[in-house]
Amino acid sequence: MAILPFGPWQPDTSDINGTQSSILLNVLPRADGYGPMKDVRAFTSALPGVCRGAFMARRNDGTINLFAGTATKLYRLDNTTFAWTDVSDGGGSYSALSSNTNWQFAQYNTKLLAVQQNVVPQVFDLEVGTEFATLTAISGTPPQAGGVTVINGFLVMFGILGFPRRIHWSGLSNINSWATADNTYAGFTDLPDGGNVQGVVGGEFGIALQDHAIRKIVYAPGSTTVFQIDRIANDVGAVCSEAICEANGVVYFLSPKGFMKVTSDGALTPIGFERVDRTFLAAADLQASALIQAETDPATHNVFFTYKETAYSQPRFNKALVYNFALDRWSPIELVGEYLVCAGKPGVTLEGLDTLFPDVDLMEAVSYDDFEAATLNMMALFDSSHCCGYFTGDTKEATLTSSEQTGLSRRVFVRGLYPQTDAAMAYGCVGRRENLQAPPTYSSEVAVNALGMIPARVSTRHFRMQIRVPAGTSWTFATGVQPDYSAEGGR
Repeated sequence: MAILPFGPWQPDTSDINGTQSSILLNVLPRADGYGPMKDVRAFTSALPGVCRGAFMARRNDGTINLFAGTATKLYRLDNTTFAWTDVSDGGGSYSALSSNTNWQFAQYNTKLLAVQQNVVPQVFDLEVGTEFATLTAISGTPPQAGGVTVINGFLVMFGILGFPRRIHWSGLSNINSWATADNTYAGFTDLPDGGNVQGVVGGEFGIALQDHAIRKIVYAPGSTTVFQIDRIANDVGAVCSEAICEANGVVYFLSPKGFMKVTSDGALTPIGFERVDRTFLAAADLQASALIQAETDPATHNVFFTYKETAYSQPRFNKALVYNFALDRWSPIELVGEYLVCAGKPGVTLEGLDTLFPDVDLMEAVSYDDFEAATLNMMALFDSSHCCGYFTGDTKEATLTSSEQTGLSRRVFVRGLYPQTDAAMAYGCVGRRENLQAPPTYSSEVAVNALGMIPARVSTRHFRMQIRVPAGTSWTFATGVQPDYSAEGGR
């Protein structure tokens, strides 16, 4: 019999006799189906409070520093003890973050900038610094801002206190120059329409996402306006500042219409329409906007969108939708945490090995030489205990379900299913219902036997097949199920 594939996850549409899947959990898209999602393994000690922003900075020698913020403090990770050191200006406390906002960071050469609207911009010298200090200016005043990025040779701030449509930039190659002047190119602009500026993605040029417009920002040498700012999308924008990220020159974001992507030439593509948008908008607590975070996993082709469900009572996100932009496919995962960040593992010293691997039998590397000064970037998460970790733990419990099959006027008798997976352990069941108006009920779970079959005895008109792979199981793929069934009479 034909294999029922675990097809693209599209919970917004019916999967009756289709090739898509509407029920999946804790899996990542693959070209042939889905693979496992690993759990988080913490490697740092706990921050003193909830993580409200984090950033990985690189020094000139290639080593990294991981920074994180709480509501009133800034911290740096000690690369030997993996404990957090308070590096707030003077060791004091800052004015607390506003609700539904986080610290935002940007690296400019050897300086790390940290901003939030209730505090003057903070700067940390990555080569010799021991704590943050107020960003001083040789001219003008750096604005208190909710966001910061780098465009070409300019430090650019947005979410300006009192001027929500303003974009303010420093002098060219001088982050201490802020007075508007023709000779330094420092200046600002208040965008005439499109609503508040939610985010600006930097690089050689910038992409500004407002409430209802998207604009491209290009440095124009010799021009009196410094930047050429062109609208590239109308009547669409971002719902919040955290729900924006970039990968390979494409910006991914959550708009009021759903999930979208936009390229630098203004090509706007809905990526969640008739697939996941309705499901997300029905479940997400859009008021908890600081927990709706978008982050690109630099080790894969995945973009993560975290969110807190309305029914979830804790002040952290508990779910994420994963979009694989190479495959153009989605999947849902359970993910409880405070903040997502791209971070490489810090350089490991002999002393640090004791912290990372208290049990030498759990050390995956074969020698100390396997530990570089800093590894490639990976996705990291601050968990509900305020610890940072990487997705290198055991596999999460996974659920995969086929599309629903119907015999219309004829009944079918399902004898079992053969899961198409290399999982050493799997359980399965059959979902059944007599008509499309009734909710499906599922048979009791049965483990796969020595023949690779999950036995069942189900008589029904409509059926779907589901497998569950327990947490901690070693596996790499699940492509579908091969059903074993036959037609019954018409009654």
